[in-house]
Parts: sequence; C-alpha cells; structure tokens
Amino acid sequence: MLPAERGPAVIVSRYGIRDLRIGNEFLLWDSIEDVSVRESRGCRAVVLTPTPALRQQLRCVRSRRAISPQSDTDFIVIDPAGLATDLATLLRACQACHDASERRTALQQKSRHDAQSFAVKAS
Repeated sequence: MLPAERGPAVIVSRYGIRDLRIGNEFLLWDSIEDVSVRESRGCRAVVLTPTPALRQQLRCVRSRRAISPQSDTDFIVIDPAGLATDLATLLRACQACHDASERRTALQQKSRHDAQSFAVKAS
C-alpha cells in the first residue's frame, strides 16, 4: 500500500493495482500489457497500458458515467503526486508485480500443456 496524506491511496499487490484516487476498480496484472513512465508538462507518472479487453471494458464503464466517449482509455496514469513515495519506488513496485504475474501466467500455461510439470506457490 502506498499511502497518501489521508490513508492508503494506491494498492500494489502481486495480483493487481488499485488507485483509489481515480477509481475503485482493482486492475489485475493479467489485464495490463506494459508498465512504463510518461512525462507530460514536466511531471512524470507511471503509465499502465491495458489489454484490448480491458480498454473495451473501461470504455463501457466511462460511457455509463456520462464521460466523454473520446476519453483516453489507451493508458491508465498513476501519478505519484500526493503519495508518500517517489516515482522510482512506485515504478519498481509496479514492474516487479507485473513481471511476477507474467511468470506465473507462463508457468500456468506450461503446466496445462506439459503433464509432467506443475507450478507450486512458495509458502
């Protein structure tokens, strides 16, 4: 959990991420294609690139909330401003969790195709 001045605002776990400042949705890492940094107007932020399926889902949610259909759903911006951490720490946490998710998914896919291999979670 990455706290803001009034309690946790961004939750990064091995399963996904939630930024309570922009919505209540918990986004699974499986629905994120890439984690990167973008600079705009001198401010840097972590940018999550959603999969096409998540993009479509976000468009539907936003259109129901009467937000302009031209809203940018191609990226999800996690701004470190107001958090009790810096951009580098936030980025490392997001990338580590996203990478771990990709490795878990690869192990699960391999175990489905190879009857002699399996994945076991560490205790």
